[in-house]
Amino acid sequence: MNDDFEKAERFSHGRALAAPFLGLLVLLAQQGTLYVFDWGSDSLVQIFVWLGFAIVMLALLLTGGAWILPARVRRIADDEVSRANRQVAIVTGYIVAMVVCLLVWAISPFEPLHAQRAANMIVSTSLGTAFVAYGLREALGNAAGD
Repeated sequence: MNDDFEKAERFSHGRALAAPFLGLLVLLAQQGTLYVFDWGSDSLVQIFVWLGFAIVMLALLLTGGAWILPARVRRIADDEVSRANRQVAIVTGYIVAMVVCLLVWAISPFEPLHAQRAANMIVSTSLGTAFVAYGLREALGNAAGD
């Protein structure tokens, strides 16, 4: 049983360190794809790679990760503080998504955007900021608890 608590503690510390970097990775990947993708093409590879990446990142955010850990360790690692931090991150991501949607709508009469490009901007910025917010809250919580 103590081994489960140690695994959960190690995972929580690792998650606190990794989440902001995952958020930055999403934001950097968004910048890369924004200028590299051919937005007018119907490349299924391009579509499914981005869609798969976005779905995996969303699932990580909604579940807290730890998919390969035993269920008991996941329950220990997903304590009330982590759930609260994740909830704040999801709300932050939602607010950012709404702001970016409003910006896309306001700018579109002057600079028309392809639907895939607009979706990429909205999803990537909201997921990226949500992961950064989650990681910072987790890191600050772990630092306060040490």
